[in-house]
Amino acid sequence: MEFNVIYLLTDFSEHAKNAGEYAIDAFGTDVSYVLINSYEVRSTAATLINIEEIAHQESMAHLENEAERLLEIYPNLKIEKWSKSGSIVNVINRCLKNYDADLVVTGSKGMSKLDEILIGSTASAVIRGVDRPVLTIPLKAKFTQMNNIVFGSDLLNSMKAENIEITEALKDRFNAKVSAATVKMNKTDLSTEEQLLIDKLSKRDVMDDVTVIRESDVSVGLMNFCKESSADLLVVVAKHTSFFKRFFHKSITNDLVNHEMLPILVLDDN
Repeated sequence: MEFNVIYLLTDFSEHAKNAGEYAIDAFGTDVSYVLINSYEVRSTAATLINIEEIAHQESMAHLENEAERLLEIYPNLKIEKWSKSGSIVNVINRCLKNYDADLVVTGSKGMSKLDEILIGSTASAVIRGVDRPVLTIPLKAKFTQMNNIVFGSDLLNSMKAENIEITEALKDRFNAKVSAATVKMNKTDLSTEEQLLIDKLSKRDVMDDVTVIRESDVSVGLMNFCKESSADLLVVVAKHTSFFKRFFHKSITNDLVNHEMLPILVLDDN
């Protein structure tokens, strides 16, 4: 698995700018980047064409400025600029049909409810609605190294080949240690099936160790494990199952919100 094409989503905010720089610092200038801005126009039919054209022109002007800014920092950067009308999820999915991407990168920001506490409403929508790995970057995160990666998952959804390949690609690219972790929400013994899945995961070369966390709250358990492991990245296999809802749960504590420098890569579990 190679990271050849990366989408950089932007609304021209500081969160988006930081996310773009993080991605380029991490993956380098040999990758082809696509800077994408989406805009939505709500108007009457009589004025829709003019307003949409104005919105497009404004979007393109901002994209030009952002691309120029990035090229000043990274002179050898290969970057395209796409301005599209529609919701960000619909825009990405349309773009993917014509020009596939290996990774989608978006800024994340703390909010005040449910999964938006950790990643923000736009990132949450992209994670749920786009069938590609989504890397969310907090505002204060700066790429310097990626020595330790935590691979968190529901055991039942941990062995999808594509997700193992992506994790292995990250391990190889950054020469990182990968620690697999799953959360057991009660004190009961592991079932025979759970133990078999842990044994199977342990045998994968990409995993340096496997830990079962005992914690009633999945998000608290995983994030505390990341802190103890000095994790530089949390990989979560949790797009569409209840594990996602348990991870981004409304019971997230203030301590958890303070983990504001940890990028989170969300992989598909279908």
